[in-house]
Amino acid sequence: MGKANRLRKQRQMCVFCGTRPADSKEHTWGKWTQQVLPDPTEQLSHTHMTTSFPTLVDGRTVQVAEFRRQNGAIRAHRQRIVCSPCNNGWMSALETSAKTILKPMMFGEPRALSPSDQASLALWADKTAMVNEFGHRPSVTVSADQRRDLYQQQPAPHTRVWLARFHDTHANLHSLRNGLTVFPRDGVNPGPNLRTDTFLVGRVLFHVLGASDDIAAQFVEMDITRPNAKFQLIQIWPAAQEAVSWPPSGEDWTDSAFDLLARMAKEELDSALPPGEFTTAEAIGLPTE
Repeated sequence: MGKANRLRKQRQMCVFCGTRPADSKEHTWGKWTQQVLPDPTEQLSHTHMTTSFPTLVDGRTVQVAEFRRQNGAIRAHRQRIVCSPCNNGWMSALETSAKTILKPMMFGEPRALSPSDQASLALWADKTAMVNEFGHRPSVTVSADQRRDLYQQQPAPHTRVWLARFHDTHANLHSLRNGLTVFPRDGVNPGPNLRTDTFLVGRVLFHVLGASDDIAAQFVEMDITRPNAKFQLIQIWPAAQEAVSWPPSGEDWTDSAFDLLARMAKEELDSALPPGEFTTAEAIGLPTE
């Protein structure tokens, strides 16, 4: 390892507490999920596809895709972005709490979710989404302040989380995340400030929508995730004041419905923008097998 790389590693601080060196590797997907959902394919590598949509001088938007092969199965992916006290402390406790609630649901078992259950799953989902986005740093959307909020056991401001049930009884892990940029037409492009993270953990489908600044936050408060007549979602953050039943009414979600949900925010956002006042760009899409 070169001197520059060593120094960069030494300087990198934990992305959550921000006060200690990032000396520990965090699993994107809790290690316990590998025990609950064994990988039958025993993948030795996985592919990241990064899609960008640059706007050319003449106003045309083009799609550019980049594929990167990485060693190891995606389920075992770890990133050196946290400190040991965070990883072995509150993050470990969060995984333990989520596992207790989530494990039966991963196999499709119905259950009632109390307000505290909803908050625990929302915290876990937001933490998972935050770690996952560091797999491609140009698409990182969550601000340092929002990660501090999670460190203090509060979901990031301007965040909503939904649940549904997936149809495939053999479902494993799958995610699709998008970073969107929304800003006034006469303003400066701030980079990704609106995110969607849609992922499966067994048969549990999570959908996280969040904004990192006040401009994008107004579109989180609008419901840009329209319910489908056949496929319903239940919101778990902000948590309801009473227990909610999982799975929601309607049919279990299919592969095509999952993909549509993951990409819906861009279309809904375009229709929600006041004409002539804002512009939007799909900054990064990062599907993960």
